[in-house]
Amino acid sequence: MLNKVIFVVSVLGLVAADNLVCSDSFCQKYRDENGCSNVALACRAQNSTHNGRLFSAPVACSCCETCIENIEVDDDCTLGSLGSPIPHGRCGPGLTCTIQEDEHTTCQQMTDTACLIERTAYDTGRLDGSLGHLMQRASCDDDGGYSPIKCIPGQICYCIDDEGRRIFGEALNILGIEVLMKCECSRQEIALTTVLNTDMRVPFVRCTETGSFDRLQCIKDLCVCVDAHSGFTTSSVVNITTHEMKTLPCYNGSGYEDNNYHRDCEVQKAELIQKLHEDARKGVFLVDASEPLEFCQPDGYFSRIQVNSTHKFCADKYGKPIGNYAARLKSTEATNMTCNCARVELVLKEKNAFEIPICCPNGNYRKLSCRRGLCYCTDENGNQVTEQVHHDDIRTLECYDDENYC
Repeated sequence: MLNKVIFVVSVLGLVAADNLVCSDSFCQKYRDENGCSNVALACRAQNSTHNGRLFSAPVACSCCETCIENIEVDDDCTLGSLGSPIPHGRCGPGLTCTIQEDEHTTCQQMTDTACLIERTAYDTGRLDGSLGHLMQRASCDDDGGYSPIKCIPGQICYCIDDEGRRIFGEALNILGIEVLMKCECSRQEIALTTVLNTDMRVPFVRCTETGSFDRLQCIKDLCVCVDAHSGFTTSSVVNITTHEMKTLPCYNGSGYEDNNYHRDCEVQKAELIQKLHEDARKGVFLVDASEPLEFCQPDGYFSRIQVNSTHKFCADKYGKPIGNYAARLKSTEATNMTCNCARVELVLKEKNAFEIPICCPNGNYRKLSCRRGLCYCTDENGNQVTEQVHHDDIRTLECYDDENYC
């Protein structure tokens, strides 16, 4: 899962060491000199009887591809173990290798992942008429995990990881958004965060606000252009200390100016990290470091939750407060703060939308929402989670609490 991010980082690091550039020209030269193994028929045919998945081959810069054939339902498969031979294929989309009663392993339909269970519940609710009118059917990938985006009708779509948890990246819910928004960078970034498990780290990859890869990537003074969806390099590396950033082909329209890659939030963050390191060398540590706050987003702008001397407050990407959405430090409202509703309100108002969600004082979604005379319970991201009722029957909702919806 981390191969694309590690690839970009490795390219930038290796260039400084031995001038290796994993560009299209490098790969073409590699293929001319070394050749690539023929891709198996399964991946070349891609029909009902022969199909498979292409993966990067373990060669320099992943310049070649290899094919793993998809095994069909009820066919033999292997779970793999130490000393076992390399399998010739893997269970196809939606299938998993399952041990039968006779301890024989075959490919069977997946049923027990969180996404598939949620999707089955939706289908059941649709048949028995118990669905809410704004509920959306879960979209699952070939391995049973969640597809990268989740959408709220009339509001936004946001990125989720393969377990369905919200991560960085959001955009207005428009027709065809699922084609444009794949959240590849956001998923790689959250995977790196999980693996490294460190606070206040400097990100290795820059994302766009929709969760794709920023086409311009830099580490220190080394910059390179990458594909927005794959994260793989599309240019040679440029040292912007000796050459201007505009010499990179992806510079035009990138939004960067004056050879400056780092945004205000990242500059402030770097200064804070430096100060913390200097204090640590002197034996001085923060008195209360129990709740570290990542105040920069993966796109380099300010996160939606910012802190001053007395409060947490909801902020736009430039770090400016959104309305009066705030909570006093160490209060329950501050601890549970997401600012998800406040950010959506900001986006919808900028687009002159007619229906704006009503948020809690701390910028969170209320537990109960109403739209066009119908009311229903919502989760922290604004998704409808119960059937809707007429406003006159609002007291019948499980989230009704004498109008205390926050």
